Amino acid sequence: MTSKTIRGFAWYTYPSIFGIEDSDAADPGHPFGRSPGQVVVPEEVVYYRPVHPDDSGIINERQANSYLILTKTLHHPRVSDGWESDPASLTGTFKTADGLVKLGRIVEHHKRHSGDLLECELKIESR
Repeated sequence: MTSKTIRGFAWYTYPSIFGIEDSDAADPGHPFGRSPGQVVVPEEVVYYRPVHPDDSGIINERQANSYLILTKTLHHPRVSDGWESDPASLTGTFKTADGLVKLGRIVEHHKRHSGDLLECELKIESR
């Protein structure tokens, strides 16, 4: 396996369908889906992946179809209509269920009105 370290600002992105419970919502598509079947990742996005229910070290309220996104800047990632992003709340023990992504270190906490935005390094293993 090879590994790499990436650095960015961590966001928790989830579908925001007003008045519909998670279990009632249809497939929300992709946060970077401009049209069905087309995914266009904005230039500010360094990394993204779906959040799995068994990922550890995520404090955000878990929502179906959510994503962890790292950006180059302090600004929210540009996402499709029907998606929202909040600062990701990660602990020092953050690790994906498959063990391929884990928190290397928290570089800095940036105070935001919606919570602390973490500037962090993630270690990513590839098989």
